[in-house]
Amino acid sequence: MALLSLRCKNHGSIFKESFDRESTAAMDAQQHLLNRNTIESLKLQVGADMLPVVIATFVQEGEAAIEQLQHIDEQQLQRFCHTLKSSAAAIGADALAQEASKIDQQLKTISPVSIDTAPLLRLYRNTLIVLKSILN
Repeated sequence: MALLSLRCKNHGSIFKESFDRESTAAMDAQQHLLNRNTIESLKLQVGADMLPVVIATFVQEGEAAIEQLQHIDEQQLQRFCHTLKSSAAAIGADALAQEASKIDQQLKTISPVSIDTAPLLRLYRNTLIVLKSILN
């Protein structure tokens, strides 16, 4: 195992993470999908002991939501995306929050039949995988 220091884009803070060569792709995914500054802020708000509980809750609810997302109507999808953009942003899943926001906006202006939710589902699944890896 080697030790790597990552400098976050937003505030320049340094995070040290242990990794092996195979996990560099996972680290790249973490950087793309998660905002470390938001996670650190959340950690300060809820406490270091509660952060894993908050993340685990988001993951559990997300896994259930993915199943439901495939079988909901337009109105439910808009409510779902509206809620997801806030909860994802709160946990630091910025890419997921942006995609949910995009679909929320599209549902206000475009026929729901023409909206492709596949990218949202894919991003949601990948975000949950990365969050699970943080817990392990």
